[in-house]
Order: sequence, then structure tokens, then C-alpha cells
Amino acid sequence: MGDTVQTPAYVSLIHSDFVQLGGDIESKREALDDLGLLRTGSCWRIPFAQSNSNAFEDQTLIDLVSHLRLQGIAFGEDFKQLCAPATYMQELQSRGTFNGDFDSIAFRGPNDWIITTVS
Repeated sequence: MGDTVQTPAYVSLIHSDFVQLGGDIESKREALDDLGLLRTGSCWRIPFAQSNSNAFEDQTLIDLVSHLRLQGIAFGEDFKQLCAPATYMQELQSRGTFNGDFDSIAFRGPNDWIITTVS
């Protein structure tokens, strides 16, 4: 992929009280602003109030990632994270927490990524 192509918007990290985003945030800015998007240093985050210490039962987090999924935001694959965003979504999907597909994004290098629809 060339330098002029921006990485699509994606969830890079799910934390206990925020979801961190990367990529082309501007293309989804209005919908993300409605969810509470904030700039923190060099990062874009959407804070949320944790409703359950178990992330797979935290309805506030589940609602947030569901909104992101419906906005076409991809979820990052990252083998360095204990539970990468795409892994979290796969687990929710397997539990029947939501119906439908989501997009995962995996990076092979700078400006080199692949998006996969997970059904």
C-alpha cells in the first residue's frame, strides 16, 4: 500500500475504562464524537464507565464496541496483547453477544495491512 493510503479507523486497545483507536479517525469523526471521542496526547480514546469487572459481561463496553462495529470500525489483531480487540470480539461473537460480522485488521508492516471480515 502506498504512503498516500491511510489505515482505516480501528480499535487498537481495549482497556478497563477506555477504547483506544488508530488509523483514519477523521473519516468516522462525527459518529466517534457522538460516542465521546477524546484526544489524549498522541492517542484517540473513547472513555466508558466500567459496569462489570469481567469485560465479557461489561454491558457498557459491549454496547460501545457494538456501536463501533456498526460504524465499520475494524478491530486490531495483536499477538502482543493478552486479549487483542479482534480476539475480544471473536469471544463475544462466539458467546452470541452480538449477531453478525465484524472486521479485523492485521498489520504486516508499515503501510501494509489486511482487513478480514469475521463471521
